Amino acid sequence: MRLYADSGEKVIVDGSKNSTNTDNIEVDGAYVVVNGLNVQGATKSGIIAYNTHHVTISNNIVHGSYGDGIVSTNWINIGNSHDNIIAGNTTIMFCKISRVPVLLGAGNFGFMG
Repeated sequence: MRLYADSGEKVIVDGSKNSTNTDNIEVDGAYVVVNGLNVQGATKSGIIAYNTHHVTISNNIVHGSYGDGIVSTNWINIGNSHDNIIAGNTTIMFCKISRVPVLLGAGNFGFMG
């Protein structure tokens, strides 16, 4: 599955009206691409991926989230997340409670800022 902005377009995923503790984008699967989005106002994490493999989160702008900016973790079972790539993302004014721009759990690789 691919969630991305068309060339030259700006896609905004705004969670500011969501209930408390809601992630803006939640990935729980395999072979997913989240690319080129403006993710803002999450009441929890801007982008979260758990129990995943072969997921790419790239070239997104994540800002104004109450929790973490981008999270990729095994969340429930150790070792369930692996072979994920997080690259080229920008986090701004994030983590009003946790102060973690990008959090990686065991088994993830390819973090490039």
